[in-house]
Amino acid sequence: MRDSLVLPFSESESLIISSDNSGGIGLKENDFVQVPYEIVGYYSFRVAVMECLSVGGNPISVVLHNFCGDEAWEGLSKGIMQGLDELGLDLPITGSTETNMPLLQSALGLIVLGKRRNDLARQPNHSRKMAL
Repeated sequence: MRDSLVLPFSESESLIISSDNSGGIGLKENDFVQVPYEIVGYYSFRVAVMECLSVGGNPISVVLHNFCGDEAWEGLSKGIMQGLDELGLDLPITGSTETNMPLLQSALGLIVLGKRRNDLARQPNHSRKMAL
């Protein structure tokens, strides 16, 4: 299963929607893997942005769905910003935090939105050089 959706929105450009998620990874007592939220945010962003880049997308925004609680937002955002800095990108980050129901395990969803010129889809070597 691919984690990117390519939606043509004009004759010349397409919207790229790439995603990643994780569950049971973080700092909650019942998490299977105990790691700081900065690491969770960094690697979730890394997966989603690589999916976007792999289909020729230029990232334009990050959407974070935080089910870890209010206290995790800063760490998750710092991890995302680290990934953005490594790519030389300055993108807006938006999202939401579940605060109505406390969860026993950490969980998040992350989306990277991107744009791609449609003529790139017809070129065999449309990949770009970027390193994370």
